[in-house]
Amino acid sequence: MGWDGKQITGLREQKAGSNSALYEHLLMPNESVKFEYKSIRDVLILTEVRLVSIDSQGLTGRKKEYMSVGFHQITAFSIETAGTFDLDGEFKVWLSGMGLLEFEFVKGVDIKKLAKFMSGKTLPEIPARKTASEGTASPKTDEDRTPRLNGGGIFGRQQ
Repeated sequence: MGWDGKQITGLREQKAGSNSALYEHLLMPNESVKFEYKSIRDVLILTEVRLVSIDSQGLTGRKKEYMSVGFHQITAFSIETAGTFDLDGEFKVWLSGMGLLEFEFVKGVDIKKLAKFMSGKTLPEIPARKTASEGTASPKTDEDRTPRLNGGGIFGRQQ
């Protein structure tokens, strides 16, 4: 199966490193697992730099497909939290030029912390706001927030 539409279901949160025998050969020196999830046969890990999916195949599960995706290849992601009747949470990842990956989590897995982690890895860093003491005062009233027309509209003076 190609990467587009790859789906792993029934994932439960594990202690990071619990299944390291399955993936330690993939990790770079100083790369560590931040999140680890496991279904009956498959594993999903997230490190500082990538997402790794391990898909056990065949009757015995000895054959494994390892998919490593750097966070720079992720163009978008979404989460869907579990509901009253829909008990699983979902995590979807869209990859640049490679399609969609889907992961389903059993009830009780906190995928909101996964979303926060992914936001920090896939979005550009937001610069800290300057305070008034650093030279940029923030507007205090609605009047201060209103653009000044200066006789020519918001695009400058007309001649």
